[in-house]
Amino acid sequence: MISTHAVTAKLVTGRAVATLAALGCVLLLGGWVLSRHEQQARMSEETSPSVAANEQARPGKPTGGIQAPAGWGAVPVQPVAQAGSTAWTAPPTLPPLTLEECVTAKVRAMSLRQKLGQVMMVGIPEGWSASNPGILGDITPGAVILYKRNISSKAQLVSLIHRLQMVVARRTDVKTFIAIDHEGGRVNRLPISSFTSFPPNRTVGGRGDALTFVQGEARVMARELLAVGIYMNLAPVVDVCTNPDNPDIKDRAYGADTARVSQLGSAFIRAAGGEGLLVVAKHFPGYGPIGRNPHKGLPVVHLSAASWEKVHKPPFQAAIDAEVPGMMTGHVVYTALDASGVPASLSRTITTDLLRRKMGFRGMILTDDLEMGAITSNYDVGQAAVRAMNAGADILLVCHTQQAQQRVTQALQLALQGGKLPMRRLDEAVWRILWYKAVAGLWNPR
Repeated sequence: MISTHAVTAKLVTGRAVATLAALGCVLLLGGWVLSRHEQQARMSEETSPSVAANEQARPGKPTGGIQAPAGWGAVPVQPVAQAGSTAWTAPPTLPPLTLEECVTAKVRAMSLRQKLGQVMMVGIPEGWSASNPGILGDITPGAVILYKRNISSKAQLVSLIHRLQMVVARRTDVKTFIAIDHEGGRVNRLPISSFTSFPPNRTVGGRGDALTFVQGEARVMARELLAVGIYMNLAPVVDVCTNPDNPDIKDRAYGADTARVSQLGSAFIRAAGGEGLLVVAKHFPGYGPIGRNPHKGLPVVHLSAASWEKVHKPPFQAAIDAEVPGMMTGHVVYTALDASGVPASLSRTITTDLLRRKMGFRGMILTDDLEMGAITSNYDVGQAAVRAMNAGADILLVCHTQQAQQRVTQALQLALQGGKLPMRRLDEAVWRILWYKAVAGLWNPR
């Protein structure tokens, strides 16, 4: 969550920014301003069905607690010249442009290559440099995830993020999300000499003051990450670890008590969001009961739907209620939720029908890394990416090799050209991403 108050206080500089933004939208609409009736007709015609054709396609007003920054909707559109007249006069009833209209205009103005970049979160190799940008030389990714291999010191990290954003800025005015897994415990990519070190979630969940501790932890994490230019944290883990021999989650979860995990996960989301950080709850519909590590193979869970609803669903629903901006889907088969045997990350039944429609989540959906063994041992990574997009994912994580990243880009493009991936689905994802970037200050129509 980024609350409305947090957006207003931390990410918006006032009416001047809103004015520039509104004028920028005017330019995106063609360099001149249509009358309101013409504008609405054009927006309706061009956005349906390709851009945000239904309410599930985009955050709306609002999604996940996100609302337009202060000033949006308060600045009228540039006046329109009347036919046969050199004088500029404003129509008598000309409502202001909204943030939704600005985002829609931007999506319409983007090239296919730019849209494909926005839906990808890529990792970069150790020693990445702007002179040898790797995948950033091929596409402009919407997000870059950093690992320990990329970070040696705080100063080096700040420099790296600056250089990444500079490379992106050569091609677009939309900055990239810089993301990281910063959970606490063993999932910590940052040097402890420069950043606060936090205990594992399981340890936190066992504390008597766990709620207060989590709130403070989330605020400190958010402040430290934002200070160096990291706007997205792939945390918290809201899996309920019901398998004591879980090969992956174990100490990464707050525990095996559903109510406790729900309480602490939602507290983390609210506290971090209050500081202006975008957070991502994971790993829907839950890695808690798995017996196989998804980094190595595909876990299959045979719980009944009733058991999942009682034990594993509540923390994710609590995250949605806490207005979490992002939700990560896991590479795990839940036979009771989708009998086809498709992992949740590639399942439309789970990603769209369950998470979006039944549970009401309207934020960004991210896949777990598509280079994990659960996927690569069963699917071609490019085809998995196409299936994930069709399932309803907005951001595809391809975190390690340039070869896989290129394969995903090529597969998506071919799927679009061949009609196997509707342009409408891509536009929906890009629309949602741009909304959050606008609110987070990573894109300003100017």
